Amino acid sequence: MRVAIIATDYYPIRSSAAIQLECLAIALKKKGSEPVILTPSGGLFYSNSDIHNGIPIIRLPSFPVKDVNYIARTFGELMMPITMGIGLMLSPVISIKGFTGIICYSPSIFFGLLVHLIKHVNQCKSYLILRDIFPQWALDLGLLKNGIAFKFFKFFSLLQYKSSDVIGVQSESNLRFVSNISTSRIEVLNNWIDDLPLKKSCSIDFNNKIISEKKIFIYAGNMGIAQNPDSIISLATCFESLNDFGFLLVGRGSEVKNLKSRIDLLKLQNVMLHHEIEASEINDLYGKCYVGLISLDLRHTTHNIPGKFLTYMKSGLPVLACTSLDSDLASLILKENVGYVVESFVNIDIEKIVKFFSCKENYAFMVNNARRISNSLFNVDKSANQILNAIY
Repeated sequence: MRVAIIATDYYPIRSSAAIQLECLAIALKKKGSEPVILTPSGGLFYSNSDIHNGIPIIRLPSFPVKDVNYIARTFGELMMPITMGIGLMLSPVISIKGFTGIICYSPSIFFGLLVHLIKHVNQCKSYLILRDIFPQWALDLGLLKNGIAFKFFKFFSLLQYKSSDVIGVQSESNLRFVSNISTSRIEVLNNWIDDLPLKKSCSIDFNNKIISEKKIFIYAGNMGIAQNPDSIISLATCFESLNDFGFLLVGRGSEVKNLKSRIDLLKLQNVMLHHEIEASEINDLYGKCYVGLISLDLRHTTHNIPGKFLTYMKSGLPVLACTSLDSDLASLILKENVGYVVESFVNIDIEKIVKFFSCKENYAFMVNNARRISNSLFNVDKSANQILNAIY
């Protein structure tokens, strides 16, 4: 069973999506499938293939879609199904024929035509892993108005839904939302995480005075507008007078420069910014940290369970989350007792927060709960079986 996994993020990219998809591909391979990764190369006249952890990765021609401005990224993603489709049909290393199933990861919203092409050639089913309900969240945050641009993106998101036999969303609220706009079969597919091979020591300098011998609040992952990372600076400002705590922000994204500017402007001495690290370093990083941070914009009407939450849980790291108390994430954190939830990091009651995490018995309880739900709810084997059952 040769399964095409279509996504913009895969190794050597270090995003949570790339890590999740690598876990999934390895799980599928262990179950007897033959996963093949189809991903954009970022170069129109550049394509290649390689193998990582036994998984073939086919990098197909595309315009740049990473580390470019929004206009260039939109154009690059819009053209992906065309450039990648032509590249796949002309590829000397792999045939467009022979796929028995398709798994597509969203974002991006523009893979619909490519999925349709592969389905048509192979007469197989496709499964859409829907993790970003765009453009709805951009409308919620005021980044888009309900005009031509919104309708443009909406068209392609609906086209991608239509090309999918089954759509796996990450929460019950998302299931209700997507069921109202798509006729495809919709189901909840929990996010997943698993141990990746080749664990190694974290490359971050923990002797830096900002975090040395401190209880570290860690934020690891994408730093974009949707994550509202600026709120973490507000949190760090509240903790500035407490010398026992330090804040470490690790990752990449559109807001990194703005974060650095704010840290410099406020002359914060308790916040350290660091570029993203390899996935194999994550376990060692979290082992040195105290609490995992999550920050989501309250204006979201579509809820999600961030990838960083899964990695926190896998490492047994309790969380402090800034999100709506009505969100699926908040309900999960409170129900399973794995952390603390607030709706704002501004003027937060730090005495209450410090007391909550300083209770040794409660902290140990949260550590055990985190690892428990990682194994029970966010199990990659369960997710792999669910997807395979849907497309075969």
